[in-house]
Amino acid sequence: MSWRLIGYLSCYILLCLSLSGIAASSSEEGRLEIFSVSGEEQLTGTEVSDNRLFIRSTNGVYVVEDGGSVTSRFTIGNSRVFQPYKNLSNHVLWCNTEMCSLRSTNNLGISAWTVSADIEANLQHSTLVDVDDTTLALQTGQTVPFQEGSSTNVLDVLRYDFSFSSTDYTNKPSTPPQIQLSGSLRFRSRLCTTCTGEYLEVVSDPNSSSSSQSYYIFSMFDELNSNAGGFTAIYKILNSDKGTTAYDITLAKFLTTFVKVQNARLTCDSSKSADIVKYVRSDNGSLLYASFQGKICKIVLSSITFGDSSEPQPVAMDLLNIDTQTNITALGSISRDGFQFLIVGQNGNLKQYYVQSDPINAILVNEVQLPNGVAMEINPKPDKSGYYVTTEQKVIFFPISNCEQHKDCTTCLTSIHPLCGWCANEGRCGLETDCTMGFVSHGNTESCPMIAAVQPMNVYIVDNRNVTITTRNVPDLEYNCRFKFQSENIEFTKTATMVTADKFSCMSPNETALKPIVDSLRGNAKPLLQLVRRDTGASIVETSDLLNFFDCRAFVQCLQCVAHDTCQWCPGDVACKPVMTACSSNIAPYTNNTSDRCPQIIATPTAEVYSIPAHVDQMTRLRTYVQFADSTLRNTSYTCMFEGVEVNGRLIEKTLPTEGISTAVVECDSHEFTLNGAVQRMVDFSIIFDSNYIIENPKGLKIFVYSCSSLSVDCAQCIRLPEELTCGYCSDTNSCSMREDCNGIVSNSNMCPMNILEFSPKSGPKEGGTTVLIKGLNLIPHLPNMATVNIGNSKCTVQSDDTFIPAKQFSCVTGTSSDDDTDDGTPGSPISVTFKDSTNMTRQLTSEITFSFIDLSVSSVQPINGIQSGGTVLTIQGPSLTVGSTHKVTLKQTSGDLDCPVLYDDQYVKPNQLFCKTAKSTEAGRYSVEVTVDHWTSLQSSTVMYSYELDPEVNSVDLNQTFEMGGIDIQVTGMRLDPVQTAIIFFEQTSSRRRRQAMKERFQAACTEKDTVLVCLSPNVTFTGEMSEFMVGFQLDGLEVEPSTINQIVQVYRNPTFTSIRGGNVEQPSDNLMDIVIEGTIARADLVKQYVTVQIANDSRATCDVIDVTESQLTCHPDNIPVGIHAVTVVLGNQRVMVGQLTIVDLLSVLWIALMSALGAVLLCAALILIIGCCICQRRVKKKILTYKMVHESEKEVLHQQV
Repeated sequence: MSWRLIGYLSCYILLCLSLSGIAASSSEEGRLEIFSVSGEEQLTGTEVSDNRLFIRSTNGVYVVEDGGSVTSRFTIGNSRVFQPYKNLSNHVLWCNTEMCSLRSTNNLGISAWTVSADIEANLQHSTLVDVDDTTLALQTGQTVPFQEGSSTNVLDVLRYDFSFSSTDYTNKPSTPPQIQLSGSLRFRSRLCTTCTGEYLEVVSDPNSSSSSQSYYIFSMFDELNSNAGGFTAIYKILNSDKGTTAYDITLAKFLTTFVKVQNARLTCDSSKSADIVKYVRSDNGSLLYASFQGKICKIVLSSITFGDSSEPQPVAMDLLNIDTQTNITALGSISRDGFQFLIVGQNGNLKQYYVQSDPINAILVNEVQLPNGVAMEINPKPDKSGYYVTTEQKVIFFPISNCEQHKDCTTCLTSIHPLCGWCANEGRCGLETDCTMGFVSHGNTESCPMIAAVQPMNVYIVDNRNVTITTRNVPDLEYNCRFKFQSENIEFTKTATMVTADKFSCMSPNETALKPIVDSLRGNAKPLLQLVRRDTGASIVETSDLLNFFDCRAFVQCLQCVAHDTCQWCPGDVACKPVMTACSSNIAPYTNNTSDRCPQIIATPTAEVYSIPAHVDQMTRLRTYVQFADSTLRNTSYTCMFEGVEVNGRLIEKTLPTEGISTAVVECDSHEFTLNGAVQRMVDFSIIFDSNYIIENPKGLKIFVYSCSSLSVDCAQCIRLPEELTCGYCSDTNSCSMREDCNGIVSNSNMCPMNILEFSPKSGPKEGGTTVLIKGLNLIPHLPNMATVNIGNSKCTVQSDDTFIPAKQFSCVTGTSSDDDTDDGTPGSPISVTFKDSTNMTRQLTSEITFSFIDLSVSSVQPINGIQSGGTVLTIQGPSLTVGSTHKVTLKQTSGDLDCPVLYDDQYVKPNQLFCKTAKSTEAGRYSVEVTVDHWTSLQSSTVMYSYELDPEVNSVDLNQTFEMGGIDIQVTGMRLDPVQTAIIFFEQTSSRRRRQAMKERFQAACTEKDTVLVCLSPNVTFTGEMSEFMVGFQLDGLEVEPSTINQIVQVYRNPTFTSIRGGNVEQPSDNLMDIVIEGTIARADLVKQYVTVQIANDSRATCDVIDVTESQLTCHPDNIPVGIHAVTVVLGNQRVMVGQLTIVDLLSVLWIALMSALGAVLLCAALILIIGCCICQRRVKKKILTYKMVHESEKEVLHQQV
């Protein structure tokens, strides 16, 4: 099988494949998506031929019908098709870097021929540059430096002659057309020795009727001079009738005629030249549009002339007024009905311009946003109905106009698009070719069909009347009248009778049909009145302003009622009734001529005032005037309504009637208004009498809710507020408030208090750049302001930023200063502010406190090294480093600088110290530490260094099993751990468990460095079940060591429980300590034994060595326990459980105490016996003495008697 047959089969197979999501789909602005590709495939260009599109992509060439269906797709060889040419007697010539192929447009998928081997061999470095019905031109690309006086080719253009007969190539012929090499065109330059060139195109002489008078255009560039202030571009024209004769054309004479997109330069506005971005020739060949450096030029090609030397003269050219500051990706041109249009693709936007000739101008008539991508190519459709836009993955058709968006004749004819006209017989805007007849051209608005008048304009729905419609410029057709109530979505159609050539009569809808509509619209219903074609129903003319249906019975207010001649207001009935209908009361009805008698709110009897002031957050008793005509209305009840809140009202003042009309004051009870976050606002209100009638407010009087403080920025403006607002500047509170709330009022702006209360910071570097925030009373009222701020000899520039609060605070940035001290030796200088207040009066303030300019320096940085991943907190020491407003630390090196963000947390705020956290570095090495405070930089005075070391590595983690409470010691070994400042260990559940739990949670704990290892505590974790597996990771300063790199699995178990000492609290002799048994539930006894300890007493020498652990108990042996009562605590990691008490006693001490106790008892007994004995003896002595006394007294009595 020959390779040619393989090629045919391949093409046929590709034709049958569904290769793209291609479906013509319409969208807004009339666009139609013709073709699209997806994935990595990209479009590279589109050719338009009659009703076919030839779309090139990275996967081949698609042939697409105008409607969007794909006819075929094929490739040529193994490389991308770079250029198609068409319209060669129903054939298309395609070339790539391997071959050229001629394809029949009737059978593209099967018939294929390749050209001769000579062309095939040269195509490896060739470009297809031109083809017509008889000649194929290929640029060989074999460009070499040109030597003066030599015949070496700058480039060869190979000409291949071929011709087509009337042979039908629908069926494959036996032999393909022969294409013969007829010769080559060669030329040389006389101007430069290092020129290279490009073939541009073949141009026919526009001034010659001879088809053979054509010119081959080349561009040549001086490569040696291209890097030295520009290059020299030389265009060559070769007359086909003059053999190999070459002509030199200078840049000034020919550059503006035919331009090469990438390398040519253009001078369009006589001021500068620039690189051309894109260019396109108009479809009639007479114009060239070229874009360059934000401008677009219109070049008239037909003005080119050729003399005997074949040197063209300068062409007519104008600068178009088109904003092309954004990137231009494509240009397209289309002319229709004598109008020129330029289509510009700018990024994702597509703009269509109407190009005027006199005066030269470009008017934007349409702009659309492409759905995605940017425009790469713009091709007009052959019938000039629109254009195709090719993006990276789509081909989209856009119509030349979007006239259909204009719904009325005047808008259509005054639209910006010159092709739009009015189709009078169809009642729509469109192109002339789209109209059947009766086309009104653009701008001819006086010819627009219209409704000039409607009689009567107001129709009472009870009256079933004829409506007469007067028209202009209406086509002679049969019509109906359509009454369309759009808000109700209801319409009525009546037959229109022609009265005269421009008048029609229609019967209005009846009362039954109209009443529900009019009632829902509160008495008035304006329909859209249309004259519609009786045959098609198309609206030809319409109006929505000239006809109104009304019903007196639906009007609920007086003024609304009497606005209609056929309605009257019955004040006694408080109702609107038709004229001549009797009112139930004796009060005469009000009509259109007596509307001033209707009850209505007025501001004052004499002045036009449109608001009533009401201060916010204050109970306001509102008063307003009501005008009315009849005394019977005076004695009714009144209600005031404020934003849905009802308060009572009453008449408090009356005036004598003037011509039957009285005025009274209605006072409303107190009501508190709010601003609801606004500075000021207007509030609607209403007054109701007889519980249901709302007094009309024809002037739209509102309540002005305000706050004195919100209406003034400073004292001076407060004093100038209108008197009726009763605002004043309170001297006691230094604020603008209601006068009644002040204990003292500043009455003159010259007496306004002004002061600088505070500012921060209080110091900054002498180099300046410090942003100082200044706060005070009645400061700068607004920005911009002619304000100046000075600190000593330094100017402080006022800033317009979000720190500004009118009259209260502003910021300024200090300049450089040489001040050290004030004159009296006190450090610093006061701040002086000069500004204009709200009355434009100049004010000057000086602060009592001072601002100091400081000399700064850096003395040290700690630590001096850290890991490469950053995260090290540097402590930068230096006097007064914390002054100023902005601080920055930079680690500088020739390979690139690194930021070290300054830390401002409370723990890092210390005098004379700055703290920053290092960023990640791509390599290890030494860096200079630069500290910047405002405009001061440390490298100006001193240099301190910091080194990035290689990141640490973790080699092993000495832990496989642990408990959930954490706190178990873990030894971690690795390399380069010394520079690590902060180390954290974390546990992370394994991926399988994370998937089951749909979560990823980390548990972390701190580590400390000990010798060459890290000692970490296992973290406290949570999980479900009895055991869970975790992976171990580390955060070492800025380095995160992922668990996957360590690959260490740790099994974590539930905590054991320890309840109490067996037998309760234990007492033991000190010389014979016994084992202590602690009961509990211990799942992993072997693991517990590794880490558990039992603490007794607070003496470090006291121990209770764990000797055995089982599932139900822990046994330990106490040692060196002092005598006394001690708590027994089980310690396992972070778990501490007090399980009971242990009492230790000493036997010798007990015996000695017992002996001493016995001896004491004996002595106590002896003492008691002695005391008792003494008491008995004393009693006996007393008895004997008493007996003696009695005997003695008796003897004395006897003796006395004897005597």
